[in-house]
Amino acid sequence: MRSQTPTRLLAVLIGVILVPAALGAPKYRVLHNFGAGNDGAFPSGPLLLDKRGNLYGDTGGGGAYSYGMVFELIRHADGTWGESAVHEFADSGDGADPVGNLVSDDTGDLYGTLKGAGPGQTAVFELEPGSGSWDFSMLYTQGVGPGLLLDKSGNLYGDIGPGDYYGAGAIGELSLGSKGWNYTQLYSFCSQHDCADGRSPVAAPIWDTHGNLYNTTYYGGIGQPKCWTTFGCGVVFQMTPKGDGTWTYRILHRFASFPTDGQTPSGGWRWGHRAISTVSRPWAESTTMAPSSSSRLLQTVTGHKLCCMISPRAAWKGADLTGR
Repeated sequence: MRSQTPTRLLAVLIGVILVPAALGAPKYRVLHNFGAGNDGAFPSGPLLLDKRGNLYGDTGGGGAYSYGMVFELIRHADGTWGESAVHEFADSGDGADPVGNLVSDDTGDLYGTLKGAGPGQTAVFELEPGSGSWDFSMLYTQGVGPGLLLDKSGNLYGDIGPGDYYGAGAIGELSLGSKGWNYTQLYSFCSQHDCADGRSPVAAPIWDTHGNLYNTTYYGGIGQPKCWTTFGCGVVFQMTPKGDGTWTYRILHRFASFPTDGQTPSGGWRWGHRAISTVSRPWAESTTMAPSSSSRLLQTVTGHKLCCMISPRAAWKGADLTGR
């Protein structure tokens, strides 16, 4: 069992914003406090809502063996929520430290990613509901980043695979065949000089309505002196299927492209008028840009008040929306 210091385990809260129709005033409500006893600690990634209204997520620490857990929150008739452990990681054949979002297929199976307790221990895992328990399976262990995307056919996409260059990783696909899960590399990071195409995505990719993939990377792209690190400040990229099983990789934006641009994004994307994410380096100054009427790919950053808008025009442009 991994040792832990109870006094240093912080209780992390899961809460929701409720907006009463009569009052129109938002209220914050805590659904569960993490960190007590053998409960999980330090949840990671967004929650997954199933068809019955239950919530699933994972924690990178805590649990019976201190290597993290996958949990379920069930809403009771009186409005309270109860937590149950779906799987508690023991770093004994089942890996350790889940990270990123969970996804679920039509049969209720859960899929997630592991950071592992040491180098080279990342993995994609599956949890299948059984009679009173969940069956755990390792699907892939050759290099995995946080988070997954599931398509309608049950294929998994994400930062999966070691890639072809320096172990920088790849965008990969896992598909279920007659003999198990098959891996296909879609794009290898650091294919360009000095990793100008980016590397190290920090969240699961997203789809658009045309089947294109989008994501950001933490490193790669523009290096010093414009970027704070020689590893590069990250990029926004798009991947388009070509119809023959291959994909086209396109850079939409390289962070640190202008003096007030953001650097090293560390969160996920959503389509819409506003989305939430995080950037670790608040280098951008305060400027304002009014949203256009066209569709947009947006990343807002909390904590450092930085928002990045990527607008699909003839040339994709990034804009700092700080100052709102």
